[in-house]
Amino acid sequence: MSIPLALGLLTLCAGWAGAETFGDLTYTPPPGWTAQPSASTLSLKPPNLAAGEVALITLSKGSDFKGDFAAAFDQLSKTGPTGYTLLSRSKAVPDKDQNGVALIAQAAVFQNASGQPLYLYYVAANPPGRLEILVYTASSLSTFQKYEPAVTALAGSVTFGTPKASGTATAPPPTKPPPTKTPPQTTPPGTQPAVSLPVPNLAKLVAGGFDPEKQPIPDEFSCYPDLSSDKYQTPVFKLQILNQTQYRVVTGKTASAGTFTTKKGSVFYDVQFKTGPLASVDSATLFWGRDREYGQNIKLYRYPLKDDRTLSLECYQRGPRDALAQLGFRRKDPQIGKYACRSSDGKNTDQGTLEVLAERAYRYKGSGGKYSADILGDQSNDFSSVDFTGGPLDDTHASYSEDDLGEREFSFRAMKCLVVVKPTLPLKYGAGKAPAPPKGTGGLTGAYSLQRQQVQVGGGIQMVRDFYMFSKNGYVFTGDPDTSLADADCTRIFPNGLPICEVYRLGSGQITIGSDKPVPFQQKGGVLRLDGEKLEPVRPLKDLKLAGDYKSTSVFSAPGGTGGGIFETVLKFGKDGRFRREASGGVSITTTTTGTSLGDVTGGVSSSSERQNGGKYTLSGNTLTLSYDDGRVEKKFAMLPQLTKSGQPDTEWLYLGDDDYFLQKPGKK
Repeated sequence: MSIPLALGLLTLCAGWAGAETFGDLTYTPPPGWTAQPSASTLSLKPPNLAAGEVALITLSKGSDFKGDFAAAFDQLSKTGPTGYTLLSRSKAVPDKDQNGVALIAQAAVFQNASGQPLYLYYVAANPPGRLEILVYTASSLSTFQKYEPAVTALAGSVTFGTPKASGTATAPPPTKPPPTKTPPQTTPPGTQPAVSLPVPNLAKLVAGGFDPEKQPIPDEFSCYPDLSSDKYQTPVFKLQILNQTQYRVVTGKTASAGTFTTKKGSVFYDVQFKTGPLASVDSATLFWGRDREYGQNIKLYRYPLKDDRTLSLECYQRGPRDALAQLGFRRKDPQIGKYACRSSDGKNTDQGTLEVLAERAYRYKGSGGKYSADILGDQSNDFSSVDFTGGPLDDTHASYSEDDLGEREFSFRAMKCLVVVKPTLPLKYGAGKAPAPPKGTGGLTGAYSLQRQQVQVGGGIQMVRDFYMFSKNGYVFTGDPDTSLADADCTRIFPNGLPICEVYRLGSGQITIGSDKPVPFQQKGGVLRLDGEKLEPVRPLKDLKLAGDYKSTSVFSAPGGTGGGIFETVLKFGKDGRFRREASGGVSITTTTTGTSLGDVTGGVSSSSERQNGGKYTLSGNTLTLSYDDGRVEKKFAMLPQLTKSGQPDTEWLYLGDDDYFLQKPGKK
């Protein structure tokens, strides 16, 4: 079985010739790298490392495994080397390879007591009954990027097979993907006129016991292919979920029907199409996670085409979820306009103006050419890959994106080209109001934060923060506030129709929140304890003036081999009300023939950059407002998570919009 192990920052490509074996895996080491095997792992190091510099790839020999794959991976990625503390961890990103094997990827940044960082990236695969792991470790961001090509090639060369008997020297060849299944002939799909489905009321469905995490919502889903394309306006077909076992595929004015079942997968619930037009799909996964406020999406893997090729499709639920996907597509589609270009090496040198014209044309420094944009290739990314042909940017690659503040950006290897427009934001709330909580609930008021430190094996520490914003009538807001405590308005509903808050109930020394199990709860002398942990009140910052440099480290990744990045942001606050923002980091993306890691590499972009901007800031209540000099305005929820020994708010730790910023002491980098 060949598994595309993709390090989020590393693009997938072919390895060098000269495959070697270790345990049940085959790999191709980069030229000059030294391999040192042990009983269970293989370590590879590059030549000529500087004193104190660390760059290491570790491959596991593979082991039998029948447990909870997601839980095992979570324990792995949050446990750092002895003496290191976890600073930041990206969200674990699950996926499947071309054969339906579960993959999970996650990046993490650790730091020891002297402030020395360590960058790690984990990728794990769960073939039937097995657990395979690849870990890349670097002592700095620059070192991480320095050895990126070599690690990329090695990651792309790794294959897994059956463990070989002792003395076997020949590596087993990668197993070819299984042949495409054909629909059962006993229940051929019928063709019927296409009919629209009524819009479901999700709130009523959930109240009746329906669980959208385990079952597709009876609604229409628009399906878009995961391939290199800019044609995102019209779906390939629409998938209609009729009930808990029946579906239809609508193409034009006709529809074909079939049956399906659902079952728990290693991480998410899987949809298995038994009969009908999708019976030949290898597998499908139901996603009810990060964008659940908008609706569901279903991913179809290895959908067969007439020429024996296959592709994957993303199917988004009608209404707010499909609208969110379309907004994401438009934000990745380069828009006509004039983009001011500056060098991204920290010097901010003027690089002229890039003009984006109609019909995929551009002009730069007096002459022009054409460009293409891959918008559908990896729909999980919020940026597209852009290739320029002809003119001064011939054979140049860039990424393009638009953020919530209206900043449109082309990111090249050595420069960034920007323009700021009025932002287009996704729908945040639905129409209507949440129903009143049931009688017998409620009794608490106030906003609280629960911070816990979990010491892991090996010395790693994970910071866990939960919010509890209680309304006396029986609702509690447990999400992360975006801009202020006003986000916890429990009369609101999400775009999908569900209340933004959960019902809580007190009784017999316990509290029950939503569908969670009851946990111990105490209220004494104004102090609240949840499951033995003290809830700290969220304190307003009022008109606090900050002073000093606050640093945050963030990471993101994509296990499909199409991109990722590690970034560091420093906010420098002055008591005069001015701030300066300095951001640095790197990103790497790949374009392929299919738009996923399963295709042949056709291009891509890898870049590192530094950027600075600034403006005025104000703190009011729990809202930090950053008014940039270029006209952008950004608002973030802000709080000081802990108190000093004297009981005063500790200004060395600043929480901003789901990110932790730490005050940098003199001499610390």
